[in-house]
Formats: sequence, C-alpha cells, structure tokens
Amino acid sequence: SVYASMWLASFQVMSRMSKANCLLIGEPGVGKTAVVEGLAKRIVDGDVPDALLGVQVFSLDVGSLLSGSSMRGEFERRMKGILDYLFASDRSTILFIDEIHTLMGAGKADGPMDAANLLKPALARGALRVIGATTRAEYRKHIERDMAFARRFVTIEMKEPDVAKTIIMLKGIRKNLENHHKLTITDGALVAAATLSDRYIKSRQLPDKAIDLIDDACAIKKVKSLRRLMNERAANEEKNGNGGSGDASSSANGDGEKKRDDLEKLEAEIAKEAEDADALTDADVADVVSLRTGIPVNKLTETDRQRLLSLPASLQAQVIGQEEAVEAVANAIIRSRAGLARRNAPIGTFLFLGSTGKLHFSN
Repeated sequence: SVYASMWLASFQVMSRMSKANCLLIGEPGVGKTAVVEGLAKRIVDGDVPDALLGVQVFSLDVGSLLSGSSMRGEFERRMKGILDYLFASDRSTILFIDEIHTLMGAGKADGPMDAANLLKPALARGALRVIGATTRAEYRKHIERDMAFARRFVTIEMKEPDVAKTIIMLKGIRKNLENHHKLTITDGALVAAATLSDRYIKSRQLPDKAIDLIDDACAIKKVKSLRRLMNERAANEEKNGNGGSGDASSSANGDGEKKRDDLEKLEAEIAKEAEDADALTDADVADVVSLRTGIPVNKLTETDRQRLLSLPASLQAQVIGQEEAVEAVANAIIRSRAGLARRNAPIGTFLFLGSTGKLHFSN
C-alpha cells in the first residue's frame, strides 16, 4: 500500500510503553486523515501488531468540546470526563485529534490551564495514546513554541505523493466512486486525473486534488447523461404523439403498433447509449480541467512529446528573427521535461537584452 511506511511508523510509536503518541505533519490534502482511517481499518481487520489488537480509535471534535463552555470550569469538566473515559480503557483506545494545533490555548480563560496542558501529564506517562495531525506552518506557529507539549510526540513527516502513487490511491477508491455515481471509471480517467491535476492545478496537493477532480468529473458526466436522455425521450414521445389519426380503424391500429415498435426500438437504443455513456474516460476529465483552468481541451490531451517537438516552431512563429533566444529557451524546457535537469531547480534563468521584443518573447 502507498501508506504502508506511514502505518509501520505509527505502529512502532503506538507500541511504545511511554510517549506512545505520533504527530502527522503535512500540507493540506496529502492524506493525513486517510492514514488514520486506514490504520483504523487495519485494526478492525486484525492486520496490526499484538499491542494494537482490539484497540478502538476515537476522534476528538475540538469545536464541539469548546462549544458552550464559556462558564468557568465547564471546559475543564468536559475535558476531564473525556480523559477519565480514556484512562478507564487501560490503553485500549487511540485518540485522533485532527488540527491538533487548535488545542493550544483551547479553553483557556483567566488561568494557565488549556487543553494542551491538561493532556501533558497523561501523554508523558503513557496513559494515553494520541495521533495528531497538523500542517508544518501550524506546527511551527503553535506547537513548536511549547516544547513541553511538542516533545510528547514523535513527528512523522508526510510529503505529497507523486503521480504514480496517486494513481494507485485512485484505484483503491475507484469502487466507492463507481458505486456512488453509478458510473464505470476507466484506468485512463484515473491516469488523466493524476497527471492533469498535478500539472495544471497548483494551488492544492495530491492526492486530494486528483480525487476531487475524478469526483467532479463523475458528477458532471452523470448530469449530462441524464439531461441528454431526458431530451431524447421527450423528443421521441413528441414525435410519436403527433402522427395522423388515419381514416380507417385498421389503419389506425397499424399506425399505433408501428409507433409502439418504433418507440421500443428507440428506448432500447437510448438504453444502450446510456450504458456506453456511463463510463468516465480521460476526455471527460480533460473537459473538467479545461473548465476549471480555461486551457483548451486539445492542449490538455496533446502528448508531451508532441508539445515539446512543436515548441521551437511555435515560438519562432511568434518571435521573428530571434533564433538564438528561442533555441536557448526551448532547449532548457526540453532538458527539464526529459528529466536531465536538477530536481526542484528552476528550468532556467534568462536575461533578454535588446531594444525590442523582450516582453513579447516572455509573454
């Protein structure tokens, strides 16, 4: 599994005698909550070390904990009730706290005690097993400042998965998406969702943006299919309902049977088209990305090789008489896309000199 290394690290920490607490740190959308959900599933399946067999996983809702606790002592009473319940389980529970940085200062009124301070003693002596999740920025801003709280946790860094791992994740949730949308999702659609979201949607992280793209494409596909079928059925009914009455009764009966046969044939054709249409393809995913980004669909589906081969010609068609500059920029881009450039380094740094054409070439 893609998250196998994360689960193994969590198993190792959770099996400790003291400070059996881990903190998942990663950007939004990289799958921190999915790791905990997968851990809970493996506990249910019994695919965990002996120290975690039969353990229950609870999620702490900090918002509900704070809601209506303005009266002095109310928050402490609620927090103590939760801790007493967990202590009574004798380490047979794991508490998951998403956005754990919200505990810092939570419930703090006039006194020095907040949720984090109430948890520190239990975390230190190993009476409580906690999995927290937060981002790197929030960890530095809130948790890292309180080293007494931070050192109770073993931090596990979660990085954004690459496209190949994202495709594996999408295949893992494909059945759930197909059951929800009543669609068949092709392998090409999964590959397109991972590659196109990685290339064109830069404001979010994999695998979250790829999953959202597939989900959105399925919803749009289903609505379009339903609208088309409704329009076709309405047109067929209108066509069959406006026929002539006929002069003779036998002629009318013959016309009615013919219309009925035609309608059944059309309905069978529509059903077959609907069955064929109920498959999400890479073209459908490209349509959604085009809708979000404004990039033409043909540019999204064109292969990298075709784009790279046509890059010098397309640049020279826009910038006349600057072959040296065009060649330098095109070669740098080709080297980068071929994997010959340094990882995480810029494609190139260029200084354009001259009286005219610098801004136009950059654009």
